Amino acid sequence: MKALARKILHFFGLEGISRILFLESDLKENGWFLSVKTKQSVDRDGSPIPWVTYPFIDFIDGRIDKSMDVFEFGAGNSSLYFANKAKSVTSIEHSPEWFEIIQSNKVYDKDNLDIRLVEIPEELSNQGYHKMAFIDNENDYVYSLRQTGKQYDVIVVDGLFRNSCIMHCLDSLTPSGVVFLDNTSKHYRDQLKKGTDFMAKNGFRRLDFSGMGPIYSRKSCTTVFYRDDNCFNI
Repeated sequence: MKALARKILHFFGLEGISRILFLESDLKENGWFLSVKTKQSVDRDGSPIPWVTYPFIDFIDGRIDKSMDVFEFGAGNSSLYFANKAKSVTSIEHSPEWFEIIQSNKVYDKDNLDIRLVEIPEELSNQGYHKMAFIDNENDYVYSLRQTGKQYDVIVVDGLFRNSCIMHCLDSLTPSGVVFLDNTSKHYRDQLKKGTDFMAKNGFRRLDFSGMGPIYSRKSCTTVFYRDDNCFNI
């Protein structure tokens, strides 16, 4: 009976879809269906994960430990994920509305997690998130990393003004530190070229992790920049 059903599904071109939906599949294992349903970046158990590619999450999952300090541009489920694994997490958020939601949610109440609101000028915020992610600008958001007066093992660039943030991050990175940059697929290659070229000129190599991530079905890419003797042992 099962063999007949497979033949029928194959004949109508539905075998692949049925396997994804009803058998164990990569999408089910990663929790993609739940992330679409909840519109949250979560795994199959509903636990928070960064909104990056699944191959990148697999790569970093066993490499972040309680000896590491993390700084990230952009707060959310990634903040919780890193807080569960790292020594400390400092996250910068530009949206007062999203910051208020985070502050009112008790799951973000962790001793090692510090989420800070850094508002940006109104003339910038009116341009919208997507445009602000890829334009260059000098403002308190970009300077917020340096203003902590601390060095970090991991710096995550996944928010606004990504080129500018990258070009201001190296003084705040430990000698063995690594930098994460999201949305580095060919679609945004030109928009992020200034930042990626800057890292290359400063002696960083890169590893790209392409694939799907939570919520969306399109292919994306997340990149880690690293030097010799890095904390990830790569």
